[in-house]
Amino acid sequence: MNSISNRLLRSVMSVYLALTLGIFALEVAIQYRQTRESITTELAMLQNTFHDSMSHALWHMDGNELDITMAGLLKMPSVSRVIASMPNGEVVRDLPSPDGPKHAGLMPSATFTSRHPILHNGTERLGWLEIQSNSNVIVDRLQAGLLFSVVAAIVKTGMLIFLVKQFFDRILSRPLFRIASLAGSIDPKDSNMQPLPVKPGLPDELDVISSAINGLAAEVSSTVGALDELNKDLETQVVQRTALLQTAYECLDQEREGLHGEVQLRLARETELQRANAKLADSLDQLQQAQESLVEAEKMAALGGLVAGIAHEINTPVGLGLTGSSHFKYMVEQLDAKFRAGQLEEPDFERFLADSKELSRSIFVSLEKAAALVRSFKLVAVDQGNDEARRFNALDYINDVVLTHHPVLRKARVTLTVDCAAELVAESFPGTWSQILSNLITNSVVHGFDGNGLGHPDPRIRIALAERHDELVLTYRDNGKGMTEAVAKKVFDPFFTTNRQGGGSGLGMHIVYNLVSQQLHGRIQLHSEPGHGTIFTIRLPRSAPVLLAA
Repeated sequence: MNSISNRLLRSVMSVYLALTLGIFALEVAIQYRQTRESITTELAMLQNTFHDSMSHALWHMDGNELDITMAGLLKMPSVSRVIASMPNGEVVRDLPSPDGPKHAGLMPSATFTSRHPILHNGTERLGWLEIQSNSNVIVDRLQAGLLFSVVAAIVKTGMLIFLVKQFFDRILSRPLFRIASLAGSIDPKDSNMQPLPVKPGLPDELDVISSAINGLAAEVSSTVGALDELNKDLETQVVQRTALLQTAYECLDQEREGLHGEVQLRLARETELQRANAKLADSLDQLQQAQESLVEAEKMAALGGLVAGIAHEINTPVGLGLTGSSHFKYMVEQLDAKFRAGQLEEPDFERFLADSKELSRSIFVSLEKAAALVRSFKLVAVDQGNDEARRFNALDYINDVVLTHHPVLRKARVTLTVDCAAELVAESFPGTWSQILSNLITNSVVHGFDGNGLGHPDPRIRIALAERHDELVLTYRDNGKGMTEAVAKKVFDPFFTTNRQGGGSGLGMHIVYNLVSQQLHGRIQLHSEPGHGTIFTIRLPRSAPVLLAA
């Protein structure tokens, strides 16, 4: 018998194989393109990740750090070559992958590059960083997946052929023969009905069905019962769908109640935020009252003119932080609403990330400024428990402190030298030393050289440390514009500053005096003349009081 199922199976499988091959080729092309875009994104991310290290290495001409950074880049699987060059195009380093070029063998190798400038402080171009990858990396990533896809396609095709064959035999051929057998046993009642034509020769399934229908045509009336059963089934389905709709309405009501509860919760949170703002305002009032009480103290007489300004300085960053956090809360609520509504799109999320970065930076800067003011006031009392005494190499530690101020010194064109014996070991509080030196350096740059050093032909700072008898003598000297006698007498007073209009708080030198006299149990002397610079002489015990007691 010429089976319809066999012919249909051949036709279906031919179409299936053609579609499978086309879809497989399209998937390979899409995966190749997506993998290349992913690697390009990885290269750009690597540019951003290693930019600061490359900038620091080129700025300080540190070849060892440059090699380490580029070696770290080459360890990335997507990187085949890294090139660092100067702004004029001169190549500083050209390092290929230590594993050598990878040749997948499936297609010609094609190189693609991510090239970005290396900037210092975001503006000054130090050179170019070029990170290369090639198509072999893409093929290597796709090979395992492609092999698995081919094997899976072969297995699926074999299983599909078997299952379709069984399906056609069971669903088409066998039922039709059974129907024909049943129909052939029925006696027709209408002798006037014209039989369906049956072609001569070897019959197929349709011919068998035609013969069966010829026998069943006279029994059309028997289909009424089947129609009744169908109507019953339809009624059952209507009842079921009505129940489903009722369930859906109940779910919607529950969700509406949940949204109402969420709105009430958000209103409660806003009320708590308002209470917190009120408490913050009360705290600011208490701070102003505390500042006013300091005015009454004879030692803090100079604080009177700064109370309003300090309160404003604290209130302003805190207010900006609160405003930024409120806006950030609004952004999160908007994003949450879109997410719950299923309307969140990639541009919305990217815009949310960009705005979040800007807001977090603004909030951080504002709160950091407020924290700096609070720390300055706390340092006036000099909490002796904040630092731990230990032994340390004096020259190395001073150089570390100076290194942290290198950007400020370089901006002001100040040359700083350190004169100290390499073997000199101090037993003291290193954190206190760092605070003293930082305040002295900042005071010289801001007041001695006007913050930029433009008014001085050769601005210099010299730090000398020597051991004399049983004490350490630290001499700090700058060749700035110096101080008048009246300024020198008040320089250690709290809140005294000659740069009030420039934002000076007047606590820096007072903090230095307290640290030297109270924390380190030493003495500090000042000698300065207008136009002849400033000299601070600090005499400290050879060992910290805590270590001496131990």
